[in-house]
Amino acid sequence: MKKLLLIFAVLCCTMAANAQTQPANEIWYTSTDHIVVTPCKPGAFGTDILTNTYDSETDKGVITFNGDVTRIGEKAFYGCSSLVSVSIPDNVTSIGERAFQSCSSLPSITIPNNVTSIGQYSFYGCSVLASVNILGDVTNIGKYSFYNCTSLVSITIPSSVTSIGGHSFYSCSSLAYITVLAEEPPALGDNSVFGFNFVPNDIPVFVSSVEAYSSCSWGGFSQFFISYADYKQNVVAEINAAIQGASLYESEEAVINDYLQQINNVPDELSAENVTAIRTAKNAAMLVINLRPTREAALAAIEEAMQGETSAYLTNLVQEQIDIINGTADIPTINSASESAIRILNSVMDTYKAGKAEAFGEMGTECEDCPAVELIGQDDEMLKLYNPKKVNFIKN
Repeated sequence: MKKLLLIFAVLCCTMAANAQTQPANEIWYTSTDHIVVTPCKPGAFGTDILTNTYDSETDKGVITFNGDVTRIGEKAFYGCSSLVSVSIPDNVTSIGERAFQSCSSLPSITIPNNVTSIGQYSFYGCSVLASVNILGDVTNIGKYSFYNCTSLVSITIPSSVTSIGGHSFYSCSSLAYITVLAEEPPALGDNSVFGFNFVPNDIPVFVSSVEAYSSCSWGGFSQFFISYADYKQNVVAEINAAIQGASLYESEEAVINDYLQQINNVPDELSAENVTAIRTAKNAAMLVINLRPTREAALAAIEEAMQGETSAYLTNLVQEQIDIINGTADIPTINSASESAIRILNSVMDTYKAGKAEAFGEMGTECEDCPAVELIGQDDEMLKLYNPKKVNFIKN
């Protein structure tokens, strides 16, 4: 045992000796092809570049400066599409406008402790950026800063942040959850949740006060929670409440119970993967609960719009929408198809009834077994009507 402890101690000392502390006058990075990444604006760092080398064996690039790096300034690494990782020295105090814009191979970034502002457009279009770790005293996240970062799965906004510019997280469509540590909700650009457009508004937002955030400009989000445990319990409660108000078949209840079990089995640890698993199971359960009554309501609305008419012509006009309603499991698609069918029926109903009245006006009561009459409208489209007297009526 003593021998094992001695070996362990030696290993620890060796690891500590090999660990490197990043100097204040260096930026470390890696690249896709193990090649030198040349900054877009060499003068954007508050000091001059002395050397920029890449060691392919250790897969590490080092930019050495004449003095301490104080900022990652405007367009410093703009469009550096081969940049895979970058280690920013702790003495940097600001990330400038468009500093990392269009760095399309950058999957993660750590913002050091002393940074106080993240400039506008700073990570705009970093399409594979999945992880952002903001360590320090950032007070402002500039507008468009993470615009169209479609791989970003979560973001933690530090307690120091007081304002978030418009469109900051616009189209970050993969966000699974947001954590905001500030007790006072940070001001959002345009005084609304506009900065999070094209982010699902039902993702969980973890905050210090549900009341404070739900009653201000953050209210564009619908799900606020104090903790991950609260979120998980709320999802189960929401599904159970929906079940109480639904008339379900036994097979549907069994499927929903399976989804509830899946949610209960998700680990009790906040992560994008776990939140996504819960949301996926919840959405699937709610689909089972809501699909049948939604489909029945959509078909009933179309039938009502038919106004009791059984014309083959009218039915054919909306048959495509009826087929969509019967063939899809997507509730928005069902509702959209129903609206389209009703809109079509409303647009032709007056013309149809006028032609029908003119065709049957003095010829008695129509019968269901009578042959069709051709009614040609002003647009020369053919309408099919019942004609008890087997008369062809042509409308000029």
